Amino acid sequence: GYRKVRNTLRWALGATDGFDVARDAVPVAELLPIDRWAYDRLIAWQEAHDDAEVVGAEVPFEIALSVDGHDVRVRGSVDRLERLPDGTLRVVDFKSSRRALSKAEVEAHEQVGLYQLAAETGAFDRVAPGASGSAGGVLVFLRDGDEYPKVLGQPALSERPHLGDDPDEQRYPTWVHHR
Repeated sequence: GYRKVRNTLRWALGATDGFDVARDAVPVAELLPIDRWAYDRLIAWQEAHDDAEVVGAEVPFEIALSVDGHDVRVRGSVDRLERLPDGTLRVVDFKSSRRALSKAEVEAHEQVGLYQLAAETGAFDRVAPGASGSAGGVLVFLRDGDEYPKVLGQPALSERPHLGDDPDEQRYPTWVHHR
């Protein structure tokens, strides 16, 4: 059940490593109504969102940072990683909450900011060699929106390294380091 649905969606997102269609796919006609609804919305979003190459889904990363004199190691995985035509990487985070965040909440979303920092520091070089930093991030709210899921963006850290004029935040390379 769940494993097959998850694997089918991973395949649809571009994460095909280890995916065997004969073994893992669930025919769309056999999906439960709620799964079919989610699948149809995801596919509609993906078809309308073809401006980038999908590098992978559930892409793992690890970064080492120094914050206030402390060495910090962060590990995680990005729901979807895309390469734009200019070579930059866009991080995509899928959300299943019923309510989308506000524009301000998305711009300060720490998880996506951390993913961007990973892109900026070369943490995805293994899967995206030659990438030239972060193009920003998007949160895709799968349960919000009309025909397509609601999508809200976070500016690239290179474009907006700080969220405001707070002198304490300005002491850090980016607002992500400050948080």
